[in-house]
Amino acid sequence: METPGDRFMKSLKQRLKDFSKTKFAIPAIIALSCLVYYAIVSSMAAVCFSNLIAPLFMLALLWASGIKRVRKLLLIGAIATIFFALVLTAVITTNVQHAEQIVAESRDGTITGTLDPWYVDKNVPFTFNLSVTLTDENAVVNSAHIRMIGIGAFSADDYNFTMNRVPDQSPKNASGTYYWNFTYTTTASKPVNQFKFQVDVNGSWMAVGEVDADNNLYPIQAPIYKDSMAVAGVAVVSALQIDFFYVFAPYSIVLAMIWWTRRARRMREKQVEKWQAEQAKLDQGKPKQVSKVASRDAAMGKTEEGFVCSECGADVPADAVVCPRCGEKFE
Repeated sequence: METPGDRFMKSLKQRLKDFSKTKFAIPAIIALSCLVYYAIVSSMAAVCFSNLIAPLFMLALLWASGIKRVRKLLLIGAIATIFFALVLTAVITTNVQHAEQIVAESRDGTITGTLDPWYVDKNVPFTFNLSVTLTDENAVVNSAHIRMIGIGAFSADDYNFTMNRVPDQSPKNASGTYYWNFTYTTTASKPVNQFKFQVDVNGSWMAVGEVDADNNLYPIQAPIYKDSMAVAGVAVVSALQIDFFYVFAPYSIVLAMIWWTRRARRMREKQVEKWQAEQAKLDQGKPKQVSKVASRDAAMGKTEEGFVCSECGADVPADAVVCPRCGEKFE
């Protein structure tokens, strides 16, 4: 007996099947896939193969909706990837404009640098400050530089600024520590920028930037425009490159595997059909096998053996090779 739960599931499947035939089915599937993609890039971006979850989820929904043509699936995947890129653009823009402000450091901690302000407007000045702290009275800081890369939507500018020594300072304090302070004020012509300091101490260059737990040093991503649309214009280019390479490409490989599997199956079926046709053609040229049923004469007790022709039913002697009535050949 059908239970209420069975009836509900049956009704739900029918509704989904009917909905899959409407013009809203594909947009709804893409929208659901975008929600899945947003959840992934927001919380699971560092997980291996997480980039495959959203496209495979979308493929499963399309397949369940009866959309199985590879070309159509490929086209839908390309359109969905554009929407994925828009989702990633929003995530990147939000993360960049709300990044934690950090202090640049050298690996040994003797040099620190700051940026003020962190978020800027176009053509509004901001200032880099650098402080070098040494205990060697013979140490000399020859110069300090800022290596800054301004990133736009389709171009990047590389700058190398020489910082200015702060004149009104004493290089030595009461505790025997020596200080050198530098500053530099400039503007940003690109919405997104990266910087790190480079300091010449006793003829050896030391890098100053973001130091991770493994003591690796990286450039710091700043200053950043306050204008979200300007930052999004840079992020969308990167997002399209990332999604078409890491999302659409694997999705296309899966579709290529489906296409090849189908093609291989069709090739096998055609090969079997060809073999069957050739076998039938060979069988047509062979004399028919005769089932040698005892003739009526043998059944009536006559001593001469024989059989019945399978074509016309005539009595045929045992040693006959041709039916005397219809001319059928025997082996």
